[in-house]
Amino acid sequence: MLHEANNTQLHYIVELQHLLIEAGHQVLFAPRSLSDLRMDVQRVAGMVGKMVTGAWVVVSGSQEVLRWFAAQQEITSC
Repeated sequence: MLHEANNTQLHYIVELQHLLIEAGHQVLFAPRSLSDLRMDVQRVAGMVGKMVTGAWVVVSGSQEVLRWFAAQQEITSC
């Protein structure tokens, strides 16, 4: 989950994406960024709950957002 939607072209994001693909993973970007969601944990949780994924990479999340992700035992689709 990116901080800004246009972060997909940052060199370290592109490199991470390539490394994950080379390791056999499928890489998708969340449809909304943390900025789009105003770093609001309830909004983030709502979007995350609608998506099916094995893992999340959170870039520049607030402490509150990162704590929410860390507290999740397993993130599954609603």
